[in-house]
Amino acid sequence: MAHHPPPTARYIGVSPGSDERFIEYEIGYLLLQERQRLKMGLRAVAPKIEMSFVSIYGWEIGRNFPATLARLGLWCGAYDLVAELTIRRKDGSVIYSKEL
Repeated sequence: MAHHPPPTARYIGVSPGSDERFIEYEIGYLLLQERQRLKMGLRAVAPKIEMSFVSIYGWEIGRNFPATLARLGLWCGAYDLVAELTIRRKDGSVIYSKEL
């Protein structure tokens, strides 16, 4: 069963139960939790991602999401995390894998 963010998290537009954009909400919430765990403010993170703290806040609450995978990689890197994109066939064989 997938971990769902608590109902106190704000979601704009699409409900957290929607399959359409749920992964974006889940990643945003995960990174919000990581930022809070590291006790980092939005203004400290913004220069590392080369974005405004307002945009980052929007990502965390599900209002919007980074337009590129490269930006997502920077966002994860700001928290000493590694983002990786892997594409697999249904049989499990990897056809593409790259660190963002």
